[in-house]
Amino acid sequence: MTRKNLGMISFLFGLVLFSLGSQPHAGIPLWTFAPQTSTSISVVKGGSAQVIYIVQNQSARPKRLIMKPITGVNQSTACELAPKGSCTLTLNINGSALTGDVVGGPVLCQQGNALQCYQPSSANSLHIRSEQLTVTSSAGANGLISPVGVQAVSAGDSLTFTASANTGFLVNRWLVDGAVVQTGELSYQLNDIQSNHQVEVTFQTAIPSNAYIANSDSDYISICPVDETDGHIIVDDCTEARSDFVGPFDVTIDSVHRIIYIANRGDSTISVCRLNTDGSIDRNSCTKTNPIFSSTEAVKLNSAGTHIYSSNFGSSTVTVCSVESNGTINEGTCVESSRVFPNAAGFSSNNADTKCYINDFSNDKVSFCPLNSNGTIDEANCTSSAPIFPGSGGLNLNFANTFLYVANYNDDTVSSCPLNPNGSINEVGCVKTAANFSEVEACRASIIFAG
Repeated sequence: MTRKNLGMISFLFGLVLFSLGSQPHAGIPLWTFAPQTSTSISVVKGGSAQVIYIVQNQSARPKRLIMKPITGVNQSTACELAPKGSCTLTLNINGSALTGDVVGGPVLCQQGNALQCYQPSSANSLHIRSEQLTVTSSAGANGLISPVGVQAVSAGDSLTFTASANTGFLVNRWLVDGAVVQTGELSYQLNDIQSNHQVEVTFQTAIPSNAYIANSDSDYISICPVDETDGHIIVDDCTEARSDFVGPFDVTIDSVHRIIYIANRGDSTISVCRLNTDGSIDRNSCTKTNPIFSSTEAVKLNSAGTHIYSSNFGSSTVTVCSVESNGTINEGTCVESSRVFPNAAGFSSNNADTKCYINDFSNDKVSFCPLNSNGTIDEANCTSSAPIFPGSGGLNLNFANTFLYVANYNDDTVSSCPLNPNGSINEVGCVKTAANFSEVEACRASIIFAG
């Protein structure tokens, strides 16, 4: 054989050695991989996951193994192998850092020797799919939603949707994946998104602007149109709604104007009636609770429509009950306060459903109480005003929740009081009207306006 041929063979042999040395070893591996978790996973943007292997040293020499870099995949600690020993390889996957799918690896190399590397078998190697979460939004007939369509999000993100109803309509329900999550309101926020979702808003015909006034002595509800240009009640066009109301003393209406609740002081019940599209009361739909209250004088539905409150004049307490999604009162959930509110004559709560105000009729005070997240009154933290409301007989908040109005039965006046930032009553700032009223019982006729 010529020197030329020997030189060529030597060159080719060296090339083969270089090629083999630049790849993970394909022969008998010096360390092996046993997966302890699934190695074929999906990770969403913003999400995270872990893949764990047990790495076994097949040699009689110690090893310190470092993973070759993979974007979005990090080795928690170096793998320290005693002779014939093992270590736990924990891989942390950062969904936000992934630039695409990961197929293959991890490749572990002896520290300081990039030519001595091994990886799991094909069946046990990494197969990581990088996925983008989406939220798809849509609006029913007679309105719009913004943003609309498919929105790409990362895990943990939040999205706020805003609805706008066509003239003569208002927001009915918000649905996520087909389930009702909110009734009414112009916006809905989807928080801590961890999977794909569908958000939908529906609309309903708006009820004309009406005032609903309880007539205790005559056992009926007056329904009177309201002129939205100047706010006055058109008395000449009032109609009467009669059912089995007994001494109706107060009314409250849900946020989408579907249901009216009527406090019957005469038989200690609450009537629940549906409203027709013209704002009239559907008398055939009316149902009545059992007499579980005590001379109920005021009834108030919270903003979310999930709880209803009754101030019980007879027992000097307040009862709170859960309201089902169809508007019915779940009597089995009703809880009566243990705290005494002397001849409780009125109840009002703020828009956020975190604070409430209760008339203490017989001691001329108003109680201010926090509300718990389950709707019950945080009785331990209630405070009472000074006795500055003679015969405190009813009360209501303004829309912005910055003023409280109290009807004073004993001196025929109405007090208006600013509220402090924490919702408590600024008693120094209270202003009382002249005695222009006659045994004023409450500032609480319910008025609703077309959407």
